[in-house]
Amino acid sequence: MTLTCFGKLCKIKSLKARVTRVQLDLLYKRVIQISKVQTMDLNTFFDALEELASQLFPGQLGRCDALIDTVLDELKDLKPVPMPATQDKTYMNITANRRIAKE
Repeated sequence: MTLTCFGKLCKIKSLKARVTRVQLDLLYKRVIQISKVQTMDLNTFFDALEELASQLFPGQLGRCDALIDTVLDELKDLKPVPMPATQDKTYMNITANRRIAKE
């Protein structure tokens, strides 16, 4: 995950008031430096979430759970984006299209 993608966490409404893009950028760079990787992988992402949770919910026992609940509550309000219709890519359809094109 790149810095830009990780920074999109600040666009979540419930996190907007509590964390800034600059804080997320610094967190990303700190976690990347500690883990000695070039880009964030899944384990590093979880480390970053734990660090973010400890910043947002200091002294709370279930910090990561609280962060996850906060994000999930926001995601419940999102409506799915309809996917554009694509052509049927089955073998039979492709074969039929090739045969028609040759004729």
